[in-house]
Amino acid sequence: MLIRKAVKEDCKRMMELIRELAVYEKEPDAVTVSFDHFVETGFGDNPVWFAWVAEAPIVSVSLPPSPVGEGRGEVVGFALVISVILPGREPACIWKTCWLLKK
Repeated sequence: MLIRKAVKEDCKRMMELIRELAVYEKEPDAVTVSFDHFVETGFGDNPVWFAWVAEAPIVSVSLPPSPVGEGRGEVVGFALVISVILPGREPACIWKTCWLLKK
């Protein structure tokens, strides 16, 4: 397993994992963020989140490698940290959650 900082190209897979979790939790309509908004808020001019992704070695030729390449494996999970500012409080970072795909 390899843990690395997420790059813009990981957003597609991250959104797939978010949707998979929503379906598993029986809340498929709970994902309301658009792909473009997700990318912009993470990799635009003023990002409000950053993430690390977990990659597992590819064990099947049918699974695509990570978008970064360099012999890396399939993105199977991620951890997302969101910057938040609440009225009357100091800015903070919140570890949102971590999703892992079970195989």
